[in-house]
Amino acid sequence: ILPILIFAGQAVRHPGAKSPPYHDPAHLTISRLARQTAHADYDVSHPPLIRKLFTIPLLFLNPSLPGLTLPVVPESVPLSERPSSFLYVYANAFIFNNRVPADTLLFLAFWVFLWSSKLYGARAGLFSLWIFAFCPNLIANGSLVATDMGGIAFAVGFLYFFSRLLEKSGPKALILTGLFLGLALLSKYTNLILAPLFVLF
Repeated sequence: ILPILIFAGQAVRHPGAKSPPYHDPAHLTISRLARQTAHADYDVSHPPLIRKLFTIPLLFLNPSLPGLTLPVVPESVPLSERPSSFLYVYANAFIFNNRVPADTLLFLAFWVFLWSSKLYGARAGLFSLWIFAFCPNLIANGSLVATDMGGIAFAVGFLYFFSRLLEKSGPKALILTGLFLGLALLSKYTNLILAPLFVLF
């Protein structure tokens, strides 16, 4: 548990100490608009699952800026024609309260520990977890509002259950493998590369 807490603390602290990159407000804004209007076509470059997860903290925050109200824009207006500069300022008002990427990485930490322990024992699993907790790349990406880490977490979950399916087939392993394949495909388009594994093997 200690390495998980250390990693989570670093991932949560990181965005408060750094300015948000270009795409973070865009991801949050698009996710917010998609939930408010029930439209999934604001940005078709990403599957919907992680975007839906992004908006969960916003349900409790009701973000706004003092003295400012969001412009009323018809749903038929394309995202490219919306007042993007205003929406970026709006998104930055609550970007530091969004911890979904760090949360999805905790799932990845779980798979790392579970798979390493299964292959080489509990000590190897704990060692892998400590390496995970201090990996600069994971800490940095864990604080970004992007779909990458969520896609990786569900992809590794699929690969873990897929390896178990190859070792010992059964309805439970098959269902879990199919479930995580679906979650991976709903998280990142690049996870389409996983589908042939499920079919071929």
